[in-house]
Amino acid sequence: MTLLLQRQVRKSVLTLGKKQPDRVLAMCQDYLLKHPKLIASHRVVILQIIELIVASRIEEISYGRIKSIISLASDEMTRSKEVIRDWQQSASNILVAVGNKHINDIMEEILTKFQPGVLPHFFVDNMKWVFSSALSHFSDSILEYLANLDKAPDPTVRKDTFSCEIYTAYDILFNSWLQSREAKLRLTVAEAVGSMCHLMASDKLEEQIPKLLPAMLSLYKKNNEHYSVCQVLDASVNMGSRVLETQLDNLLSALHQQLCSPVDYSNPPTVKNHNEVLRCFSLLANSFPDKLVLSVLQRLENSNERSRMGSLAVLRHLINSTTAMMETKKLLILASIRQPMADHSNKVKRRVVQVISAMAHHGYLELEGGELLRGQKPADPEEVSNEALRSMCDDTLHLLTTTVSRLADVLWPTLLYYLTPPQFSNATTPLCRSLIVLGSKKRSNQEATFNIDFQQQANLPSPQNLMIRLWVSPGQSCCETPRLNIHPNVDILWEKEIPPLVALLEGTDTRRGGRLALPS
Repeated sequence: MTLLLQRQVRKSVLTLGKKQPDRVLAMCQDYLLKHPKLIASHRVVILQIIELIVASRIEEISYGRIKSIISLASDEMTRSKEVIRDWQQSASNILVAVGNKHINDIMEEILTKFQPGVLPHFFVDNMKWVFSSALSHFSDSILEYLANLDKAPDPTVRKDTFSCEIYTAYDILFNSWLQSREAKLRLTVAEAVGSMCHLMASDKLEEQIPKLLPAMLSLYKKNNEHYSVCQVLDASVNMGSRVLETQLDNLLSALHQQLCSPVDYSNPPTVKNHNEVLRCFSLLANSFPDKLVLSVLQRLENSNERSRMGSLAVLRHLINSTTAMMETKKLLILASIRQPMADHSNKVKRRVVQVISAMAHHGYLELEGGELLRGQKPADPEEVSNEALRSMCDDTLHLLTTTVSRLADVLWPTLLYYLTPPQFSNATTPLCRSLIVLGSKKRSNQEATFNIDFQQQANLPSPQNLMIRLWVSPGQSCCETPRLNIHPNVDILWEKEIPPLVALLEGTDTRRGGRLALPS
């Protein structure tokens, strides 16, 4: 069966299933039972149809049919001794869909797979993977149910209803299965443990944190997989763990080390792991803001390129994701960013520009000390050429000019200062573009701040110096900039004197001996 034909069949059956869910589900179930040797890819298609019908029509399906679908999905999920992810995942997804309304029935079915006091073939890695995956999805479905109790059929359900059974399963997964040499199993077990932490009794979780966090972090040192440390931290923070602080130093060190590793954006697990680690910092910031920021800024002083890039990545993430917590840390961060600004590495400079952009969106640059960052003009993700860095800075300046309205009075007229120093000569064109945007808006809105008092603005170059600098600079933007209120006579000069000068330079003016009248 071709992929196109599979999609057409699935769409047709799904359409019928939404109109007559019980009947179509019965047909799907009968077909699977009568064809036990049906190839896995075809079974997956039918299981996916069942999941979609259940998810969209759960309220219309009879209880008897629900019970039989639970039994079918459970059997399909554990039928094969080999790990066939698509098949077992599709069956697991059915249990999750049904669990949104029938949690007790799902739990009853899952528990039948565990014989009291006996672990039959659970030590075979593929079976461990199946049960770990089922427990992970089961825990997620309970959490989703509890998060929507106002719509739940049984609003009396509570987390502690499952705490005892969940802890028993957790004990097996953490103490035995997490030590497996199979990377796929370790990953699935870690994900399950992360989800199960939210359902454990608070005293049990508090008791496990000193063992659980170091064990999860030790996996990071040996492997590159994503291990759900974030889930464990989320559960610990939510229940107000007191013992978490004793793990903070080791935790921050291990997480920072992960961020120092380069991110391969063509590899989704690597990106997922990077984002997971950043979210860990956000969670810890809500409970330990002072210690966290101090730790990040101390590591920012390390001149090692990767260490500094990791610190800057954390800083940018915290500025964007924990705005309220960072409010009292703004001046400290402004002072600390100056050192990496002088770094010779283009990779570090690129991260600095990203942090400055985040600062601009959250009100840092208006504060004392922010003026040092306003005109800062400092492929393969591991290679940053001078041209690539310059292009990024140009784009960042333009973005701040056009999208962050609160910066208009910060950038205007401060950007004029950067037009004359020789070290900023390569930035003349993007500076002029930004000045034209800012000045034009202020002039059209008739804002009082459009008028520049050059005597009062002692840091700005004189109008005459600006005129000369801009005229000798190539580019249309540079030629347009002098009209932005640099001098009251500029418009007259522009209308009367510039056209003849252009004509003369282009060889279309027949006059000789003309003289350009510069404004005094």
